[in-house]
Amino acid sequence: MDNERPTVWCNFNFDDVSRRELRAGVGDGAQIVFVRRAEPPDRQAPLREADIAFGQPDPAELIAATRVKWVQISTAGYTKYDRQELRDAVRSRDGVFTNSSNVYADPCPSTC
Repeated sequence: MDNERPTVWCNFNFDDVSRRELRAGVGDGAQIVFVRRAEPPDRQAPLREADIAFGQPDPAELIAATRVKWVQISTAGYTKYDRQELRDAVRSRDGVFTNSSNVYADPCPSTC
């Protein structure tokens, strides 16, 4: 990632407006690769070429993706990622794993 634009691998289902806003927000600071979860893995952009993963990446692919230094999942829950080998893999590359728990922190009345 030194002197290069980081690659953000994203399989979150953003709408077109949100995608444009995200691209505008990072400007030339990062390359964003959007992946559709419905596509078979062999037709998706490879996670192993990314520096940042956002959405719901496959845990086994994260373990093998040695360039990924930051994993931001799009949910508060992380049960499928709660694996020792995944924690070890992220730590071995001085990476960070974060979830979206604070996104859902504000209570919502039942009329939402």
